[in-house]
Amino acid sequence: MDRRTNQDAAKRPSPESGLSGKRLTRRTLLASLGVAGAAAMLGTAGAAIRHSTIQSAPGGSAYSGNASLASPAAAAGLQSEMATAYPQVDFVRLLRDHNETASDLYAKVTGNRSLEVLVPFKGKRCAHYAFAKDPNDDFIKMLGGSVSLVEPVFERTVAIDYAAQTGTWVTGFPPNEYTTEIGATFSFTFDGTGFDFRHYTDNRGGVWEFGVDGQPLATVSTHIDAVPAGQVTAGIATRPVARGLSAGTHTVIATFRGADPDHAPSGGTARGWVRSAVHQTAKDDIYRTAYVYGSGVSLNPVKLFDVLHSWSNKEFALSITPAGSSLPSQFLPEHSNIGTVFAVAQRIYFDQTEITSWTAEPSLRPVKSVTIVQQLVGRHPADPANPLADISCVHTITARGVSVKAKITWLRDVLISTGYGMMFPVFGSFARTLVTGCGNSYNATATDGSTTDLTEGDQAESYAFIPRDGGTNGAPDTVVAMTIHDSARTLRMGQPGRRRSGSILWLQHRDTEMQKLYPHVFDNYTAAAGETYEAGGTFFIGELPLAGRFYG
Repeated sequence: MDRRTNQDAAKRPSPESGLSGKRLTRRTLLASLGVAGAAAMLGTAGAAIRHSTIQSAPGGSAYSGNASLASPAAAAGLQSEMATAYPQVDFVRLLRDHNETASDLYAKVTGNRSLEVLVPFKGKRCAHYAFAKDPNDDFIKMLGGSVSLVEPVFERTVAIDYAAQTGTWVTGFPPNEYTTEIGATFSFTFDGTGFDFRHYTDNRGGVWEFGVDGQPLATVSTHIDAVPAGQVTAGIATRPVARGLSAGTHTVIATFRGADPDHAPSGGTARGWVRSAVHQTAKDDIYRTAYVYGSGVSLNPVKLFDVLHSWSNKEFALSITPAGSSLPSQFLPEHSNIGTVFAVAQRIYFDQTEITSWTAEPSLRPVKSVTIVQQLVGRHPADPANPLADISCVHTITARGVSVKAKITWLRDVLISTGYGMMFPVFGSFARTLVTGCGNSYNATATDGSTTDLTEGDQAESYAFIPRDGGTNGAPDTVVAMTIHDSARTLRMGQPGRRRSGSILWLQHRDTEMQKLYPHVFDNYTAAAGETYEAGGTFFIGELPLAGRFYG
């Protein structure tokens, strides 16, 4: 294993480079390369170098597949110069340039140290980010990122049951009732501006025709194949029927019309399902026939599709154990339902106002920014009395995206068996291709658990996932990007104890659910007490029409 003994060792050119104490100017570099090296740089081999032939070796040094460089230090200097001459694509900046800069964001508290933040990027379309405290420890992590609409939603006021029925009904299995008699009805009166119809759903469901105040309004099928996925949970459907009626008292009559012409009943006669607490003791809202809405309006998100994968760590993940101990490694933050990171102080701000109540809010509120500030301590669950790490982390969400800055200071000597910083996980249903700021692209559709090494090693600072073709709700024009900040620190450039075999950055094709980019910055490394690791970057979800043509 490696142990870092000199914090400045990576900053000094090696004696064999011939450059010790010299400034790495273009002239110095060319001289150090010699005639062949200079010719390689200035000729056709130089053109190849400009196209990412200089890569990072597993130990962090630079190497070239097409030019013979005199020394690692010379190669590193040349690489730096070439990066300046040929700047990379910053995909976060690119997306900002092609999307609106919102004057307001929207945010709300959703529970104990959990919140949602929506960043508009085109009209009502928003990047919808979620943050929450880990269920097993205190770390507030960035969860998923999706695309949602912000829509005004009428506020629900009450849940009610039907008031009357006609025809023959089966009511012996409350709260789910049904009729098979065409023309049977149920009815109720409500005071408000709209309602949702609640019912059980299966493959025998038939069709209800709703009338309000004597006028036909809507037809609703209770067949499972006719119910949108977002309107059913555990076999119980909530169907929006009326919105925006004049405020006041309204009478509803629902008439059973028989089988759904598009979805025939399976194994018998069609059933007109309805939910009701009339024939049972429990009268909770979830058992009632209708949810009624008043004239009050709230702002809430309507999700269109997922992009960034939820609950998969993004900021950092470090598997550690006290050096010299026989204790098993544990991840900071936790990965195995055993808490490892605990709060010293945590504060969340909407603009300059600190959030002090964690009661879930019914509506989004307009804000300019959201900031999550955390001071934490990392502990091994088998030795909690002796902390291993001091952790500082800040998330800042603005119209410019979600920016993360984290710093870990080791309080004891620790063995880091594996560690990652600024990971980039997306839903497999969204991604087709990973592209990098160096101009390379990688297929992101495999689902067999395999991995792909990035040939440019650690040289790219910005990455983007290009969507699959054929998606709905604008998914094919949506791109998600991540740009790494201070890559020298985040990727531990030139430092010992990084990934030994393969590229420092690699793409995991985990399964049908996830594609994940890993910067593998620790590999069986012993860090001394007082050493630090820092990671940072920005995530951005936005629209780039024809993205697949530009970066396919």
